[in-house]
Amino acid sequence: MKARTIMSHGLALATGLALAASFTRRNDTDQKAKDTAAHASNSASGPSSDRRRSKTAASTRTEEYQRAWNDLARQKMSEGRRRDLQWRLLEAWAMIDLEAALKAEMAEAPWAARGAFDKAFMAQPLASWKTLSKLGLGSMRNTVRWTQMVALKDPDAMISVIDEMPPSLQSYAADFLFSEVETDPQADALRKKLLRPGSITNQERDLALAWRAAPLRPQDSIRMEAWLDLPAGSERLNAMTGWANGSQYADLATLETDWAKVPAADREQAARLLLSQLSLGSEHVTFAIDRAIETGQWDMLRKLGGAPAHSQNLMEVEPETLATWAMQLPQRDELRAYFTDAVTPKLMADPAAGREWLESMPADSWQRDEGYAAIARASLARNRNQEEALRAIGSISNPAIRQRAREELRDWQVANDQREILHGE
Repeated sequence: MKARTIMSHGLALATGLALAASFTRRNDTDQKAKDTAAHASNSASGPSSDRRRSKTAASTRTEEYQRAWNDLARQKMSEGRRRDLQWRLLEAWAMIDLEAALKAEMAEAPWAARGAFDKAFMAQPLASWKTLSKLGLGSMRNTVRWTQMVALKDPDAMISVIDEMPPSLQSYAADFLFSEVETDPQADALRKKLLRPGSITNQERDLALAWRAAPLRPQDSIRMEAWLDLPAGSERLNAMTGWANGSQYADLATLETDWAKVPAADREQAARLLLSQLSLGSEHVTFAIDRAIETGQWDMLRKLGGAPAHSQNLMEVEPETLATWAMQLPQRDELRAYFTDAVTPKLMADPAAGREWLESMPADSWQRDEGYAAIARASLARNRNQEEALRAIGSISNPAIRQRAREELRDWQVANDQREILHGE
């Protein structure tokens, strides 16, 4: 019995590896066989019979791949050899049954498949996307790989599903979509493909991603006159987004003059577009934030001002100017990250002077407490200095802000494998 089992396993492994090694040849042979069978069949064998035979054959081959995959896990060999065989087996298996191959890779060898599914993804971009979606987008690594491959081979397929992607993947997809674009006309032609029927919200988001991925050169910036007189619709939205993108190259006086010309009915959208196009490193970012506050774009401010979008000192305006601007911000959760980024350069340039500046504020000032929270955050991020972070947290009077700062410290300790220390330790 044992001998027969070993022989069976060996046969399954040999079968699977043979399938992987000769997949292209077998595809050609299968196709010729199908053509011959179709030619020889009479009218009594219709399309439904062909589909049943095809489905049965695919099921049988999937079972062969599954047995080979299972057997490969039991064989004694070097890890490098095993990974190479797994990769080749997955590549061939995916062309027959992508879902089964993905499940095997996800469950047993999540490191083995980089590039193994490329042929399957590129052979049937939309079908493979549906399979990834069915599996909860599979592993994000495989979904990102699909994005890389399909963006280069079939931009239309990418565009058709971009609204189905999670937000974190949409920006990445747009970058790949425009990665081979070398001229403004090429970028413009690709952007126009995004002007398909759909909600204005989705179009606004997609065009914002597209313009960030492939901005015009400074000398080709779009003036606002290019969209002001256009009728409402996709073409106007595209030109308006291009104007917002080009604003990063304008001087502040020009930007202020342009804003004064924006019709009242367009100001909310114009504010969102400016905020989406002016990076936190732009010298005009505070202008865009002010316009978003002025028009009540809190959802956009929350989205772009959340923790994942921010690191220390993203704003590049002069520190004193930034700090003065930050002190005028209203106290809202959506603006906390902007406030932190704006005051951190001043606080960390001269820590003693920074503390003196905070101490000059009223004891119950939210700006004072958020300033100390900013010191704690920067002390950890820049210097890994827990003692300095604890001293700053100890100076916070607002219980909620102090508790949040303590939680951030604990999160940092866990993420950096640091033991918890007590104040004064």
